[in-house]
Amino acid sequence: MTLIAPWTSPSHRPSAAVFDKHLYLFNGWDRARVYDGISGSDHAAGIDGPPQTWSGANVRAAGVSTVGTHRVRYRYYDVDRNNFSAPSNAVSVVVAGGGDEQVTFNVGGLNEIQLSPDSRVDFIILEVTQIDQVEFFEAARVPNDGTTPVFNLADNDLAEFTLPWPEQVGTVPPPLFRFGIRFRSRIWGAGQVVHEDGTVSVTNGSPTVTGVGTNFTLDGIEGRYFEIGTTKVRIASVASATSLTLAENWPGTTQAAASYRIYTEDDLLFWSEANYPEVFFGDNSIAVWNSVTGLASYGSDMLIFGQSTLDRLTYSNAPEDGVRREVPGNRGAYTHHAIVQVDGTVYVMDRRGIYAYQGGTPTHISRPIDTFLVGFVDEDYVDKIHAVWYPSPRVIRWFYVRVGEPTGEPKTYVEYDLSRQAWSVGELDVPVTGGEGYQDRQTLNPVVGDDNGYTWYDDNGISAGGGPTTPARIQVLEGSSPTNTFVPLEPNQLGVFDNLDGVLVRNEQDFTAVVDFNDASSLTLQSPGFATPPDAGSWLQIGRLVSRLRTRAHYMDGSWKTRKRGVYLWLHFEPQTEGEFRVRFYRNLSNEAYRAYDRRALDAAMGRLEQEGVAVPDWNRSDFTVSLAKADGVVKIPVGGEPWRVVQAEIEVVEARSTLILYGYQFTSAEGRETRA
Repeated sequence: MTLIAPWTSPSHRPSAAVFDKHLYLFNGWDRARVYDGISGSDHAAGIDGPPQTWSGANVRAAGVSTVGTHRVRYRYYDVDRNNFSAPSNAVSVVVAGGGDEQVTFNVGGLNEIQLSPDSRVDFIILEVTQIDQVEFFEAARVPNDGTTPVFNLADNDLAEFTLPWPEQVGTVPPPLFRFGIRFRSRIWGAGQVVHEDGTVSVTNGSPTVTGVGTNFTLDGIEGRYFEIGTTKVRIASVASATSLTLAENWPGTTQAAASYRIYTEDDLLFWSEANYPEVFFGDNSIAVWNSVTGLASYGSDMLIFGQSTLDRLTYSNAPEDGVRREVPGNRGAYTHHAIVQVDGTVYVMDRRGIYAYQGGTPTHISRPIDTFLVGFVDEDYVDKIHAVWYPSPRVIRWFYVRVGEPTGEPKTYVEYDLSRQAWSVGELDVPVTGGEGYQDRQTLNPVVGDDNGYTWYDDNGISAGGGPTTPARIQVLEGSSPTNTFVPLEPNQLGVFDNLDGVLVRNEQDFTAVVDFNDASSLTLQSPGFATPPDAGSWLQIGRLVSRLRTRAHYMDGSWKTRKRGVYLWLHFEPQTEGEFRVRFYRNLSNEAYRAYDRRALDAAMGRLEQEGVAVPDWNRSDFTVSLAKADGVVKIPVGGEPWRVVQAEIEVVEARSTLILYGYQFTSAEGRETRA
């Protein structure tokens, strides 16, 4: 993989938009970045304009120019991205006498035309007005390599070369905004970012702010507000990552090691010029009523989300002339990444659950799982919420940090099946920190990223980096003393694996850890490592992730509670030559797997079934064990009897060598009657 955006960080998570085969990245703190898919790295979006100190110094030679006063300026142009900078200051050039003059402008000297230091700039464009007019025309185009522009100032010739871009002069690189989308041939962006890394010390009457663990040397910090408590002052300049100067002396009390905030005052909605994704004019924005948390297109309109608000912006040609209307329902969006659009419907996760928007009042759709979801999202990590669309099974997953998750990373997800309008929930061993659709030659595939820097074709078991694509078992060195984070290995086991950084490892106690680095004879694990050290001589699994599936909640009507012979789970899978998987049940929406089985009743039920390949749980255990080598790939597992009103099954593959291809499942009574979900 190629690292294209080393400037991104967990404190300022980026969003992305694609425009004309270029990927644009925004995080609200650093200047927007752009990647062309070919280069080895990304670049800052936009082109910085020329200095505003051009004197217009020139020399004359024989030529043909129109007598009078012309206005002249220059700007930079990038052909590949069809991108131009703001112009220089305009200067007056007077053609006197009979107009038999040609003009040559000097390049490179003090107050002369300056070359752009941006390697992507292809040309310097000279723009000139006709005599005593205000409209500019393209007079000359020279490479950004020091070539001297030479041309005639003839009005008739100029009239043939109108500028290909808007006439406005207030062009700036993309403003700083937290997230952006492509919509109606423009880049749109909004959203504030609050910076509060580390602590600061301030002294009453002094403009100096000293930080510890701060990172002040970031784009655009000048002009933002610095705040402690309710006192705020604008930032004038930055000296280093740990030192900045305020625009006025600090009026508050002297403080040391204080928490602080740096942020922009205005919450604005920005848009670029049509067909120019990196060109913004100073008035291309409107103030929004509430703090914007996300944007989405809906037909020819723009949807603007707040925490509990949803507005719809409608316009014909100019966004600034648009009409903004509030959508009823008091719904919003947790974050920009919690919004996904499928087949003309917008699906969104907010603090009240998940809803669908189809143009009228939003429809709440997550009621079956609200007791699992609402109130259990860790509000300290809402920026890590993100939705991923899986086209093949037609499901959407929302990943989030559940309350109580010690890592503070998004391991939990809820999943909505669009075809069946059914919900399920899941949890992964490795956090999924982002996801997006990837278009290959045949289909759109979901690609997700984990917190170790690897990308995955989700649900396909294939990693785009980091270790084996097939599972492997390795043995801990006999007679050794492994620790939670260091594991000696038997010789000659890791010869084919040069680099296991970030790969998941599971021990025989089902504890999971992540490899930090390895050599041929040992593994060093990322802290905290295993919950308990593995035993000497025991086995570890590396490579393919184990998997776990929990079904929907199935409800039994009143007559089922009187059935003495209970409920059964049918599983249909593709037989394998080896391996096994486990099945456990959850009763009445409990979060704890059921353990209180009557072993005699279970043994009797299994005896009546007369089947092989299923082992019932031991005393006070929850798991049935199913052999993947069962010839017909069909098993029937007894679930329970009278006390079961709602039942869910969880199916788990616990050995990396085991491959489970599950075709389907069904809950029935002993008489064959189905449950309802």
